[in-house]
Amino acid sequence: MLDKWYTTDTDIARSVDETGTFLITKDADFRHRHFLTGKPARVVRVTLDNLSLVLL
Repeated sequence: MLDKWYTTDTDIARSVDETGTFLITKDADFRHRHFLTGKPARVVRVTLDNLSLVLL
């Protein structure tokens, strides 16, 4: 996506809002950004606490 690992959080949020898509992330920073600024408009944060089993 965009510039791979060089893409800033701001650019990701802007892209999500411009395309009207959802951002699915494990990064808590996007959740905090959403509550503080409303950007990006659609965020789904996924957490997997203490997941030690790998499913193949």
